[in-house]
Amino acid sequence: MSQDDSYDSQEADQDSAPDTGDVEDAARQHLDATDPSDTESHVARQVQQMAPAQQNDLASVLLSQAQQHGVDVNGMLSQLGVDPSQAGGYLSQIMGFLHENHPDALSQAAGQVPDIAGLLAHPSVGGVLGALASRFFGR
Repeated sequence: MSQDDSYDSQEADQDSAPDTGDVEDAARQHLDATDPSDTESHVARQVQQMAPAQQNDLASVLLSQAQQHGVDVNGMLSQLGVDPSQAGGYLSQIMGFLHENHPDALSQAAGQVPDIAGLLAHPSVGGVLGALASRFFGR
């Protein structure tokens, strides 16, 4: 294999495995192009297919990620009237709130957690986000 072939192979590998920044950028573009109420209703439909334990786990991860990105999670939950132990049942409202009030934190969380990116990936505008997330996270 020549040095050029090796470089081409490396470049192809890099193209097929986007980094978290690629997923985060795709999430940010997706959020910019989507109304928060559409995000909330889309996530609500997605969450209906999840077991309650899975909803709670994902809510816990989302809230942890949001907090790491500077969101006052307790204040947000209080504003939404959500008991932290019941956050899984309010996942769509939490994601809608984050989309409207903290889109950067939500896009950063999507870049770190494939299930969050997957929930955001609406078929009409989420194709790039969904494709990047599935390629990056091997889903």
